[in-house]
Amino acid sequence: MSSLTESDDPAGRARHDAALSQAAGLIGQAPTVQAIRTDEYPTKAARPAWSVLDTAKLRDAFDIALPDWQAALGGVILESTQHQV
Repeated sequence: MSSLTESDDPAGRARHDAALSQAAGLIGQAPTVQAIRTDEYPTKAARPAWSVLDTAKLRDAFDIALPDWQAALGGVILESTQHQV
């Protein structure tokens, strides 16, 4: 899941996302999340060690306040559960 967010703990963020999805009934069991370094994940392109989107220019240019990612994710999960068939 991609978001406009800043976090010091990507594995913690993934655990939180999985727990919310499980609580909402979107997944049966939350997966085990193991943190790894960027260089431990094989990719064809070179990736920076830490590449979280800096939203400062976006906020300044459009004079907006982005919602807290955790609050926004909770809303998306709630909306997803309401639209399940």
